[in-house]
Amino acid sequence: MSKTKHNKQFPCLSCPSNGFTIIEIIVAIAITGILVTILADFMQQSLQMQTFITEQSQAISEAQIGSELFAKELREATSADTGAYIIEEATENSIIFYSDIDTDVTIEKVHYYLDGNSFKKGTIEPTGIPLVYAGPETISIISNSIVNDGTPIFTYYNENYPIDAISLPYPTDVTSITLAKINLEINVNPEKVPDTYTVETYVQLRNLKNNL
Repeated sequence: MSKTKHNKQFPCLSCPSNGFTIIEIIVAIAITGILVTILADFMQQSLQMQTFITEQSQAISEAQIGSELFAKELREATSADTGAYIIEEATENSIIFYSDIDTDVTIEKVHYYLDGNSFKKGTIEPTGIPLVYAGPETISIISNSIVNDGTPIFTYYNENYPIDAISLPYPTDVTSITLAKINLEINVNPEKVPDTYTVETYVQLRNLKNNL
């Protein structure tokens, strides 16, 4: 009887392997980790930028609406119900005047001012007999993220504007004012994004026009 011979297959120790070596695996993992880190950092920066754009747009919109409201109310400023002059106070970052802002039978005392990085509005309704402005103010926030950094919120001019465009000194003689400018510089994150957006409006007080 013949014997069947079987060939035994032994692994070739000198032949190249079809798999990955440990070094190749480690390198691949390292590269993948670097790519993941770069991608995660990019996504985080993109998210931060998108958040900034959204918040900045909202802050700019609030400042524009507030500036328009201020201009409307100051433009219609008039003498107080107590007989006080149209403007009570005018400084770099604060102005107090009298205006019928809610179209009722009385004239309100209106105070626009900067408080930290917030542009605020305070109002007082006159009460009593005779009428007095006893306060306290009803405060509302017009706009946040104001970064004027020393630049005045308010600038005032006399009846010679625009021929004489030199602004009046501070504290300003309120009886000399016929025109005011509001300047709001907005930036929700000045440390990361240095660019600011400026909202600027000139307001001619109708009841103080002497040059028209």
